[in-house]
Amino acid sequence: MNSIITITLNSAFDKNTTVPVFIPEKKLKYKEPVYEPGGGAINEEMALKKLGGEATVIYLASVHTGKAFTQLLIDEAVEFVVTEIKENTMENLVVLDAASKVVKKVY
Repeated sequence: MNSIITITLNSAFDKNTTVPVFIPEKKLKYKEPVYEPGGGAINEEMALKKLGGEATVIYLASVHTGKAFTQLLIDEAVEFVVTEIKENTMENLVVLDAASKVVKKVY
């Protein structure tokens, strides 16, 4: 059993992608997104794991997007305890404008 336990009350389903040129209020062709689990304590656990440590993550996740979020943690071999909630899991979209190399965060 791990000696560190982290609690994330606001987990986030992070999606990162790239567009050739970011044009506000226009439909854009984008590269396939990269999905990552996020949220304060989950980010800390992922950093700890990279340093060779381990923790158990306790988090809240919605019934729908939470399943994909949980799969990301399984893929990363993260030990977790999840509580399903009715509300949606927060989603963050980060878009890299390839032309200007500027990152746009869309919430």
